[in-house]
Amino acid sequence: MKHLILTLACLSPLLGSCQSEGAKEGATQGALYGALGAAVSSVVWGRNDVLGDAARGAVVGATVGGVHGAVNDSNRSKSEAQAEQQAQLSAENKELAQRNRQLELESQLIEEIGPDNTEAVRALVRCEHRDAVLAARRAGDSDNEHFRVAGLYLEAVTAYDRRDLSTARMLYPRLATADSETATADDAEVIVVNLVTALEETREQFGLARRCD
Repeated sequence: MKHLILTLACLSPLLGSCQSEGAKEGATQGALYGALGAAVSSVVWGRNDVLGDAARGAVVGATVGGVHGAVNDSNRSKSEAQAEQQAQLSAENKELAQRNRQLELESQLIEEIGPDNTEAVRALVRCEHRDAVLAARRAGDSDNEHFRVAGLYLEAVTAYDRRDLSTARMLYPRLATADSETATADDAEVIVVNLVTALEETREQFGLARRCD
């Protein structure tokens, strides 16, 4: 079982680094992506440390997203100011390294919860609930049991996140049947609430409202 914990060069934006506007925005999106992805992975792979894995995933995602945003800002300013060739080359090297880190993070998430669920996570952190549900439901056709379970969880999380509690409640019995680690519908509800809490707390950490508008 793999954890979404990578060794990265940049200090975590949670500790105050990468402060440009692009870095802040990238760090926020990256943190939400990393937190929710790690939390869902924790559930479907039986690590049962939803909040802990979410917190660690947020640090990783924020670092990756923050550096990417900072590099993009740097490239724009250098282009506008016609910066020296060496400085531009350095920025391009940093961006290339960052893209490699992004690919590594995404490939690990795809391996653990599948490509459709990875897409669902990306949509959900952007508050694109409809797209998140469609992607999560596509995972239901997967041959991989873990991917199917992750899709159900993400569908329930999406419903709960937009406070469609009746839809979420309809999914809890299905989760109890599909997930061998979940005994009852009540157990499934607790897990979904924990996943939503992890997402909301990460939003709050980065100055966003706990819920989508």
